[in-house]
Amino acid sequence: MDKRILLAGLLLAIVLLSGCVKVEMRENIGPDGMSDITVKMDMSALASMPGAEDMDNPCEGMSSNDSMIDTTCTFEDNVVTITGKLDRSNLPGLVMGDGGIYKFNVKDALKGLDTDSATAGTGTGDPTEMTEEQRQQMKTFGVTYDYYVKLPGTITAQEGGVIQSDGFVKFDMLALPEKAFVESSTAGGFAFDSNMLLIGGIVVAVVALVLAVLLLKRKK
Repeated sequence: MDKRILLAGLLLAIVLLSGCVKVEMRENIGPDGMSDITVKMDMSALASMPGAEDMDNPCEGMSSNDSMIDTTCTFEDNVVTITGKLDRSNLPGLVMGDGGIYKFNVKDALKGLDTDSATAGTGTGDPTEMTEEQRQQMKTFGVTYDYYVKLPGTITAQEGGVIQSDGFVKFDMLALPEKAFVESSTAGGFAFDSNMLLIGGIVVAVVALVLAVLLLKRKK
């Protein structure tokens, strides 16, 4: 089988052919750029469909990816689980700057999974390259595709995602903005949270109210 059928291609193929699939990809990137990847595809909704009992094991058709190491694939209880390690230090998408600064571009990073010389940088197997019509069709079929990424240190900025309590940033791959990114720093400082402005506004309002009450009491 052609080695260019990579991890991302497998995900997209299963989703497009079956529908009713929940896909979750988690990527935990270490300080040296080495990433631990876990992908889960829950196809439980297909179990009751005619012919589902004859469904082939998707792991049997997965070819190796030269860029990933220690890759495993299991298929149990209608859930495909793929794990592996990926050195992102020399791949597109991740910039490791001086002073412990990390910048991660989601679209470029997923394109970086395709490292075959014939297709590198073309977006082959990249779910972000789907048309808006294809994304809407997948949503209609009940497909969800969530991508989680965690960088070293503390998140300082992000766009297009939702920060989770465990430090990961969640991106909806079927509603991904053009410039989806995460930035972090290991140099300390406070964590960025999209709710900080709202919380800060509430605090200011409360403080202003307290001061107004005190001033009124003094006038009386």
